[in-house]
Amino acid sequence: MSLSLDRRQFLIGSVGMLTTFAFSACGGASSSDVAQDNAEPEYIEESDFDALFTNPDKFKGKWVKLPGKALGASERDGDETTLQAYYDIVTYDRTYVVRSTTSESFSDGDYIFVDGMVSGTFEGENMVGGKLSLPLITNATITRSSYMETVVPATSTIEPAVSVTQNDVVFTCDKIEYADAETRVYLTIDNPTPESIGYGAYSICIISNGRQIDMDSGNQGVYEDPEHYPTLSSDLRSGASTSGVVVFPAMEAGKAFEIRIPNVYSEDYTVEFDDVVLEIPAA
Repeated sequence: MSLSLDRRQFLIGSVGMLTTFAFSACGGASSSDVAQDNAEPEYIEESDFDALFTNPDKFKGKWVKLPGKALGASERDGDETTLQAYYDIVTYDRTYVVRSTTSESFSDGDYIFVDGMVSGTFEGENMVGGKLSLPLITNATITRSSYMETVVPATSTIEPAVSVTQNDVVFTCDKIEYADAETRVYLTIDNPTPESIGYGAYSICIISNGRQIDMDSGNQGVYEDPEHYPTLSSDLRSGASTSGVVVFPAMEAGKAFEIRIPNVYSEDYTVEFDDVVLEIPAA
């Protein structure tokens, strides 16, 4: 894991150093240079995105909605903000330049959604003389987003509100979100007892059709977007509760399965727990 992560960080740093020079040295139309009419905007289909990054001029005058991750900080010139962003956030590839009249500033690594007009190709050179030919998006609205919303948005959500109580401790599954690359299980544990409890927080698993599915311990959301991926407290004090997201590999929505929380114990060693089983019904 460290090898791939270090390589990704190196690529980000290397490319990021080139961004400022690219903006100052490159040409391209500004938002005010592009004429607009009152016609309904014609949006590019997602199936055309590959072609957009190969030949931006082919789509000049059409509109596009793109997710992105800021590559370097935004720059302000008069009443216009310019920002370079990755479209392919997983491989850190296919960047584009966006110009907007927003007064909001963006930092390197911010997740965004862009809604704007393709104004052709942004051309120039980076600091080492390499040629840049990127899609230029103008007249854009830039909305601040998150890793979860941009990279792994939910395609289906259920709120089963299934609870199991053992020795007055309540274990609840509040929500399950299915995404193309992961499954997010939202859990809450309430401990009203006079003693602290613990459990196997890193051994929670799913049983589906007799097959065990373990947690995705290498999930990047915990590091990229801790606000939306809160972690469960593994040691829960008397009178306290904890809520968090447990991430599993992608699963098919609508099927019944079990969530198992193992190794539950109390500091009162006379109290015994069984493994907690939360049964999620088929949708």
